Amino acid sequence: MAADDKQIILDTKVLSLGKNELIEFALSLKIDKSKVEGKSKVQIIKEIRNALEVNLSTFTEEDDKVNYLDGLISALNPETSETGAKISEEQTEIQNLEKELSELEIKRKAIEDKLSHTKKSKISENESGSTTKISAESAKSPLFGLSSTILHRDFKIQGIIGQPSQKDKLGYQALMSQIETGKDKGYSDKEIMTAVIRAVQPGMQLRSYLES
Repeated sequence: MAADDKQIILDTKVLSLGKNELIEFALSLKIDKSKVEGKSKVQIIKEIRNALEVNLSTFTEEDDKVNYLDGLISALNPETSETGAKISEEQTEIQNLEKELSELEIKRKAIEDKLSHTKKSKISENESGSTTKISAESAKSPLFGLSSTILHRDFKIQGIIGQPSQKDKLGYQALMSQIETGKDKGYSDKEIMTAVIRAVQPGMQLRSYLES
């Protein structure tokens, strides 16, 4: 597995850490204590990524980079039943969110159809061309405004995380930029992790690793 793929795996694990775990990991990378204590998770993660880039730049051989990243991944991946239970719980939550999203899509489609029908009826009744308005009853509906909720949940990574030899694959820096954008827009770590997994080309060892 290439160093870029290892970086993606490591970054995914970093995203799943709690604040105290992030601080502990940052200190293990020799990051100055003043740069992480009292900071937000986003700020700590940025410091970690900067430190990793600096450390990786000291290696000239791909194998050395891979070995270095493997060591960090192992440090964040203790084989305990508690970890397995947590992963299982997160996978269940992802499945529930996907089911909820599917139901919301169906409801949104029903609302759009109803809105389209209402507009056509109003245009027919008002040949003078007056602007069609959504009725007060529709505006008060608990389903009104679901589009923004669906758009928030449906975070996607643009591009494919492919094989190292693949010319049009999504690069590490481009991926990190999209992840930062997602976090700035309020997406949770779990939503971003799910989007990263979906962006990995089917059949790749990396995808199997992230899904396990």
